[in-house]
Amino acid sequence: MEINPMNIAIRSTRNASPIKSDAPTLPSDVPSLHSISPEFKEARDHLAKLRALREKLVGERDALAAKFDGAQPPTFAGISAAVAAALGVPSRDTTDSDAAAKQLQQIEIDLSVVERALQAAQSDMREQAIIASRAACKAVAPQHRELALAVIGAAIELHRANAAYTAFTNTLNRKGIRWSRLGSAFPKFAGGPGDRNGPLASFLRGCMTDGLIERGDIPKELR
Repeated sequence: MEINPMNIAIRSTRNASPIKSDAPTLPSDVPSLHSISPEFKEARDHLAKLRALREKLVGERDALAAKFDGAQPPTFAGISAAVAAALGVPSRDTTDSDAAAKQLQQIEIDLSVVERALQAAQSDMREQAIIASRAACKAVAPQHRELALAVIGAAIELHRANAAYTAFTNTLNRKGIRWSRLGSAFPKFAGGPGDRNGPLASFLRGCMTDGLIERGDIPKELR
């Protein structure tokens, strides 16, 4: 059997790499979701604005809440400074503190509304991502199939090379040749060449299930 997996070339030059792979490169023109769907871009931008607004409100809330942190001395509203001094307690300006409390309360209300809006916006963006992904998949389907078939073809060539190598080493063993000094190149990660339950066989059957190849494309030893 003549083995030529993925145009692998064996060179005799001592300093050159003996393996040359002509594997396909990743396409550079894969579209983004926001470029293919204005609706997705709008949903994404809206979500970003809501997140920025929530961050701003949280910062304002934390700054106001810090004013009320820690143990506070007792205060009495509506008493004069003289009475407060006689009782040994601080007087307080109810106008400023009440305004701060109302502002804090309003921020909490606003945060609650923004959180609900964020949930709705996240749901909308997920929906728009699904819709945009359908369009993107349609656009990149030919490139995906080309690359997928290259991977599948390499896997099948690996199986064929493994089968040939295994048969060759079995012949060496039968003839009593001690060949360990030559090194070993068994691709154990792929399973044996006749292992129908091995990783390589499972991979190819999965590709068949996904409609990328037909059953007849799978080597009969792995079906």
